[in-house]
Amino acid sequence: MLGRGASLVSARVRASRKATRKPVHRAPPAVAPLAGGELALIAETFKTLSDPTRLRILVSLGGGEACVHHLCEHLAMSQPAVSHQLRLLRSARLVRARRAGREIYYALDDDHVMLLIAQARSHAGHGDDGHGEDGHGEDDR
Repeated sequence: MLGRGASLVSARVRASRKATRKPVHRAPPAVAPLAGGELALIAETFKTLSDPTRLRILVSLGGGEACVHHLCEHLAMSQPAVSHQLRLLRSARLVRARRAGREIYYALDDDHVMLLIAQARSHAGHGDDGHGEDGHGEDDR
């Protein structure tokens, strides 16, 4: 029979092994198959989000609504360029507009917009997890 010292050592060994294990990648939650119209809308949303300028505008609006000229100053862009991007973001239902006198104020359409950006940011950060550029770890090759 092992003494108390042996059980402490084995507990430390187990804790050490547990700390050095690779993280387990869990399967994503099941997603229902995408129908044609829904698939096209989702693809269009991601297409709209794929532009760095539009992402900068959305992140700026994450801090609250802003008029075009404030966005122009903040992003160091011309008014026509910002207005063009806002028009695309509105058509994709990612931002909404509110008129106050001569000014039009833009805001994120809902909280889902920043959730999409946060998830994309988190996913993009996976490049630092030991996986190669192709997304596979050394053990997967």
